[in-house]
Amino acid sequence: MDEMIEQVNPVHVTLDDLEELIGALSAEEIEELAECDPDDSNMPPSMRCAYKCNKAATGEVNRDKLLDGLKEQALAIPDKII
Repeated sequence: MDEMIEQVNPVHVTLDDLEELIGALSAEEIEELAECDPDDSNMPPSMRCAYKCNKAATGEVNRDKLLDGLKEQALAIPDKII
């Protein structure tokens, strides 16, 4: 039970050092670092979401075209009579 615990001295790390370390990681290692516990209340909700979209961006969003398309779609679907 008397395990010897090695003490590690603190090391001063600069942002340049971090950039270099992150740059040396593979895509899989970065993805693994990005995973977090979804129940961790210390993480912001945007970082707790497990959904990752792998689709390429389709371009800039044209709000007016988007709204017109949604309106057309809504008008094309008949209302349900209950």
